[in-house]
Amino acid sequence: MSSGAESSSSLNGELKFLSTDERTRLVENIVGHLMEAQDFIQKRPVQNFSKVDAEFGQRVMDGRSLGKPGKDKTGANL
Repeated sequence: MSSGAESSSSLNGELKFLSTDERTRLVENIVGHLMEAQDFIQKRPVQNFSKVDAEFGQRVMDGRSLGKPGKDKTGANL
């Protein structure tokens, strides 16, 4: 069994090898799966991604907020 620190560093290494387009598709995929979950459930993966890669976590957080009712869904910086 791996520790959380090992998992984080492993994921960080994986994210570094993704192209810009691949990272964008991954963010869109994650956001799409999180949209139907309650806020408290959505926050944990955002926090985990932010620990691994602050910019990636911010993109997931920004994408989440765009999908909420009353938010403008245009101009997403994904």
